[in-house]
Amino acid sequence: MTTEEKCLKLIELLKYNQRQAAEVLGIATQTVDKKMKHTNNNKFTEDDVQKFLNYIDLLQAEAHKL
Repeated sequence: MTTEEKCLKLIELLKYNQRQAAEVLGIATQTVDKKMKHTNNNKFTEDDVQKFLNYIDLLQAEAHKL
């Protein structure tokens, strides 16, 4: 699975829209849109995948505190 596919799958699994994905990645919504559409060679990076995985870990930690 490519880095692109991983990011898109994580966004899909979280059921996030572009704004929510942008918040997790710390980038502009417009940039997420360009990455999703591969505009101007914009692509998701391994760093983006790691940010999503760290975010999911954070969500799990918060859920376990309940």
